[in-house]
Amino acid sequence: MTTRRIAVDDADVSRIHYSGNWTTENGAMTISRVYGPTYEHTQHGTIADGASISFLFNGTSAHL
Repeated sequence: MTTRRIAVDDADVSRIHYSGNWTTENGAMTISRVYGPTYEHTQHGTIADGASISFLFNGTSAHL
């Protein structure tokens, strides 16, 4: 079986559904300056209890 890798932008709400209280920011993650630039310069984050994310795909695994 051939491995196929794709990247999905976290701002693609047609593929990713956020529930609860999430924040969005543009730019690089600068926490401790170790993460570098984000994909497509967008990022979501939450510290809210009960917040969730869903991403539907056909395949055997996903890497976040």
